[in-house]
Amino acid sequence: MSAFEKNLKCEDIAPVLVFYVCDEVSDKERKQIEAHLAMIFAGALGSARRTDTVRNIRFFSPELAEVDADTVISGTKAADGSEVPPRKGLMVTTMTKQNSRWFISVFHEVEFPPAP
Repeated sequence: MSAFEKNLKCEDIAPVLVFYVCDEVSDKERKQIEAHLAMIFAGALGSARRTDTVRNIRFFSPELAEVDADTVISGTKAADGSEVPPRKGLMVTTMTKQNSRWFISVFHEVEFPPAP
């Protein structure tokens, strides 16, 4: 688990934003992302915790990688305030390296269906 994953609490919006590639997100889009994250962190995700476990990293070049990670989100609240069972899924990101730092360029997440 990275320092980012260990230290991220859902009320921390700025650390989440920093992982979006700056030249691919306009100032307007960045403000929209920040407003959206503030809204969901104030509600359903306010006490949520996320754990990502890297499954695979494939480098296409020294500055471009695809990362697959198992993800578990616990502590999410339903509309009535009750806690939702942990959500499990697969996170797939395309990462680009800029100035010695890795950033998310493309992010997809698929939630696994609940067990029967």
